[in-house]
Amino acid sequence: MSTARRPDPRIRRRRLPGLLGQIEDLVGYEAAERFAVTFGGQEVYIPVVCPAGHPIAKAIGHRRAREVCAVFGRQGPLANGSYSVPVADVELKWNIARALRLAGKSRNEIVRTLRARYGLVSTTTAVSQLTSDLPRPEPDPAAPDHRHRAPPPPDPTLWEYGALLAARRQRAAKG
Repeated sequence: MSTARRPDPRIRRRRLPGLLGQIEDLVGYEAAERFAVTFGGQEVYIPVVCPAGHPIAKAIGHRRAREVCAVFGRQGPLANGSYSVPVADVELKWNIARALRLAGKSRNEIVRTLRARYGLVSTTTAVSQLTSDLPRPEPDPAAPDHRHRAPPPPDPTLWEYGALLAARRQRAAKG
């Protein structure tokens, strides 16, 4: 019995590579995403029986971990039966950025979320490219409009530092 949820039809996802794609087929995208974020780039031994405190159970939930262990346990292609988990940063950025954009998030919010929550480094330009075919989010009518705000006054400490440097240059030129 698979616990995979039906994917959101508005989100066109990139398939996760290797073992992660097989886990996605078995227990769903969300579990495969958490598996990739937790174990990406590492060699992971998957036991046949998964206790509740096992790192895989902590990452994707005990019920889903039992399904993964029942299918992949002790069958890894590496010498000790382990699997090499792909990093999948590109696919994760693509999928997460598009889902956040459809949820109405701005490019800056998407970049901050990718860095803080998933540890994925991205830029607003990259997010724009990943989500270029999606509709722009509607502006929140309750949010203040910052486009017409006057620029902040210059930092007095920065101005004082600039004046100090200019005075030093004048003294050095005289002496």
